[in-house]
Amino acid sequence: MMRYLASDIFKKISIYILTVSLVISGKIIEGEDRKESIEWEKRGEVFMRVYQDTIEDSRYETNQEIDSRFKWKNKFKFRSFPIILGINLEARYQALVGEDTEKDLDLLLKEAYLKFTKPSYSLKIGRQTVTWGKLDDIIVLDRVNPQEYKWFILWDKQERKIPVFMAKYDYYGNNYQIETVIVPFFKPSYVRFFGSDWAVFGHLKEVIEDGSYSQSIKNIIKSIKVHEKDRFSEQVLENMQGGIRVKGTFKGIDWSIYYMYFYNDTPTLRERTSKGNTVKKFLYIPTNSNLSQLVAQNPSGDDLILDREYSRLHIIGVDFETVAGNYGLRGELGFFYNKPFLRENFSYIEKNTLCAGIGIDHTTSGNLYWNLQFIEDIVFSYENLFSQEEYSHQITSTFSKDFLRGKLTFGVDSSYRISYHDWMVNPNFTYNFNGRLSILVGGFIFEGASTTLFGRYAKKDVIYFQTTYKF
Repeated sequence: MMRYLASDIFKKISIYILTVSLVISGKIIEGEDRKESIEWEKRGEVFMRVYQDTIEDSRYETNQEIDSRFKWKNKFKFRSFPIILGINLEARYQALVGEDTEKDLDLLLKEAYLKFTKPSYSLKIGRQTVTWGKLDDIIVLDRVNPQEYKWFILWDKQERKIPVFMAKYDYYGNNYQIETVIVPFFKPSYVRFFGSDWAVFGHLKEVIEDGSYSQSIKNIIKSIKVHEKDRFSEQVLENMQGGIRVKGTFKGIDWSIYYMYFYNDTPTLRERTSKGNTVKKFLYIPTNSNLSQLVAQNPSGDDLILDREYSRLHIIGVDFETVAGNYGLRGELGFFYNKPFLRENFSYIEKNTLCAGIGIDHTTSGNLYWNLQFIEDIVFSYENLFSQEEYSHQITSTFSKDFLRGKLTFGVDSSYRISYHDWMVNPNFTYNFNGRLSILVGGFIFEGASTTLFGRYAKKDVIYFQTTYKF
């Protein structure tokens, strides 16, 4: 019974907030007096993306993908009471077009919260998202919400965020602000390991199953499972997470100091037996040699089960943002206690790490905007790790320029991981018709070794077309 306690509580609270919103909506429609006492802010957008593979190099790949989303955001402000109610709904239609066409329609309650406001404090309770940190589309200190990686990083960080139930308390001092977040139920980031183009191991199982391998090999690979532990639904109090941010301004510099106690919500695979490390070695480096080594160990049972592990993180961080002349400067630094990695032999281990990033942006007189960011990761007590150097460096960039009096925008985003020699480039053109309707044409190019973050998808370059209508 305890196993379902967390989900039951969440459902009841969400239903309560939604019911209150429907009652308020009804009262708004009742008459002019009601309209005067409640202010209803609403906005929405509809957009659709169509992806097309640039090269058809595998029969398992999906050549065309469709991702359509309808968003409707509502905010009710009570003039007689210091209460704000937010209800954000979303509908998604996704389709994978190919030999085996798949369609999926989801109706989602993205956000549902009540916010109590006073001059010196506010309390926001419900399903919501929080953004911490100063860097753009880089996750250093922005750790409150998990991410959805169903489409890898084809959507930006804010769009990937998964709202979770939490309580957020803000205290407003004279020259500072204290933000406190309590997240009672753990929700991991959405990561698929098998069975899709953007899964970590792609279509590896299908390749083995349909290949000219012996039945014993096929049975071994088919039996490999990635298991999600049940402890997060059973132990509510033990899984509670939280963080605090103190922020202020000093001589034109916006600064923040953080402490967070969160799970690392992106899973790392943990072995149940020593043979599980050989399983991981083949999954991450699927060569015939590694397959032979795996088969030679004759694995079975728990050998072939890998657990999604989410380590507890103590995070201490600082950030800043300021303006120097015509340039914007910002930075983040975070110390992470017990961040998970895989050793060189693919066994699970936790290490303390330091991550620092600094960014600069500028808009020229010719209306060219550029943004450069440099990120450094340092692993303490280093030993040989899989796909992780002791010191790793990454550069991200954004360039954009408007034409035709702002109607046409050309942009290009890129990321280059210097230590691993893998990179990503996202060029795009956007045409705005009237401030509501826009169309976008772009592409994603990935390159690098197969064991690197971007190189894993080096054969998954895509072009895409997107239409957006705001109302």
